[in-house]
Amino acid sequence: MNDQEQHNRYNELARKLLDGSITELEKQEYLNWLNQEEDALHIPADFAKDREELKNRIYDAVHASIEDEATAYANKKGSHKLRRLYRYAAAAAVLLVVTGIAVYFLSNKENKPQAIVLNSQPAATDVFPGHDGAILKLANGKQLLLDSLGNGIIATQGNTSIKIQNGQVVYDAMQSGKEMLYNTMTTPRGRQFQLLLPDGSNVWLNAASSITYPAAFIGNERRVTVTGEVYFEVAKNKEKPFIVDVDGKASVQALGTSFNINAYSDEPGIKTTLLEGKVRVTKRETTKDAELSVVLKPGEQAVANCRLPIADCRLDIHHSPDIEEVMAWKNGRFEFNGNSIQSVMRQLSRWYNVDVVYEGALPDANFVGAITRQEKLSQVLKMLELTNVIQFKIQKKNASGEAAQIIVTRR
Repeated sequence: MNDQEQHNRYNELARKLLDGSITELEKQEYLNWLNQEEDALHIPADFAKDREELKNRIYDAVHASIEDEATAYANKKGSHKLRRLYRYAAAAAVLLVVTGIAVYFLSNKENKPQAIVLNSQPAATDVFPGHDGAILKLANGKQLLLDSLGNGIIATQGNTSIKIQNGQVVYDAMQSGKEMLYNTMTTPRGRQFQLLLPDGSNVWLNAASSITYPAAFIGNERRVTVTGEVYFEVAKNKEKPFIVDVDGKASVQALGTSFNINAYSDEPGIKTTLLEGKVRVTKRETTKDAELSVVLKPGEQAVANCRLPIADCRLDIHHSPDIEEVMAWKNGRFEFNGNSIQSVMRQLSRWYNVDVVYEGALPDANFVGAITRQEKLSQVLKMLELTNVIQFKIQKKNASGEAAQIIVTRR
């Protein structure tokens, strides 16, 4: 088969996948082809302009197909069951599409991702997903549980009032004071929250994260400190650079820009991903009394990794990070793109507030897929189990009935 014949064949398979007429053998043929080297991928110009559009087109087609099937099902079973079926089916569609189309993103062809299908049977023991909530520690040490507070002023710090407005904390500085009063917002596991800083910058905190900041920015700079994972949309102010201290290990400086910082202590390295604007990322090597510094352009990611011997500390730039995967948490999704089981479970542990226990040797497998973060834990685990390489048990820790531990074993 020459190149043109191959292209025609794969165009035919892509269209069959879209209209639902593809057989299992043809689907395997198509996926095997996508698992080849990246430059082997040919996308017809009239079909999609790039890989992202290809993925989106297939998602839309599968989603529409599911909606038709769900509507037909509802005519027989009623609207309540329609909503339940549609919720699970839509989640399955996302997994099918990302698994089927994104497999060629993986560079290690020895560890092929497994196809994932969603099983919607309820589990006897389950864990609900995380939700909005945080703890706000004021300068005087007082702590406010934000989960239970409604709209309105909740505290004052100097000349600044603090209020909750439409689900986020907002600082309203009436005038600049002379004293720096620091607040700390912390999201425990199973919580996330949004914050509007006194300068107008928007901040989103993922689970198990924190940010420390002044109630009013005084002086020539705007400096905050973070741990965990935080997304910023920084208000422009050329006279006052915005500086993020990443848990004393690195710093990110921006004028007006949008970027994500992932600095969990159990993740490999500190990742700063720039969406728009311009930032400088600096990593200090304490043993050498020196600094490593890089400037990012939109769509680039800096990775500071000093888990090796400190003399080998690196600060690298990734020019084509997966922005969708980076921003999935803020957009309400889990997105896995060749993640190990340990990487997947770290994300689940933080969002569902559960501990993870591994028993025995684990499979050397990569997981690809996406699902809403609003699903119960059992649904996410069932998808992973249907790869037939891993299995889970949700175990209760105490008499309160709260599921608090996941046992992970090889199938």
